[in-house]
Amino acid sequence: MSRTFEIVCHETRQTLWIGQGKDLNCFYSSNLEVMNKLGRFLQATLGKTLIVLDSEYVDSDYQEFDSDFYKDA
Repeated sequence: MSRTFEIVCHETRQTLWIGQGKDLNCFYSSNLEVMNKLGRFLQATLGKTLIVLDSEYVDSDYQEFDSDFYKDA
């Protein structure tokens, strides 16, 4: 069964989907849309602690990162 993975910022309570597969090595680095959104997520969370989690373990009250929210910040 395929698992999904997210980068999580506990401080901002934001997540970013980064890939899916059998293990954490299934990072979607060749997907331009994912990489562009990752860059904006990293910029928005600069200086904060980030972790990678299986989506199953992400708190349900966390929100998916919305890069449009941060583009004017």
